[in-house]
Amino acid sequence: MTIRTATAERYRIWIAKFQDWQPRSWRDLPREAVAVELAESGCFSANDALAYIEGFNRVAIGRSDHRWAVAMPVIAYEGDPAPGELIFPRKTAMAPSAG
Repeated sequence: MTIRTATAERYRIWIAKFQDWQPRSWRDLPREAVAVELAESGCFSANDALAYIEGFNRVAIGRSDHRWAVAMPVIAYEGDPAPGELIFPRKTAMAPSAG
């Protein structure tokens, strides 16, 4: 996975709900997902966000509730997504690299 990040880049972790998609790896991203809730208050560094997502999504693969952790980069704060708001497709910095 390639993450392009600057030292000060920060992420918010969201728990999202998806339909008609089956992840094969904790790194996979659904084509479309709806915000359910903010996973934790505050922002994460790229490394901390990646660790959180890996831990959550490794467990989520085995569950049937269709919830998935995603990191949203804090580029310019315009407010967090509201629960029920479509958050994908939206470009994210944590998208897996090809290959």
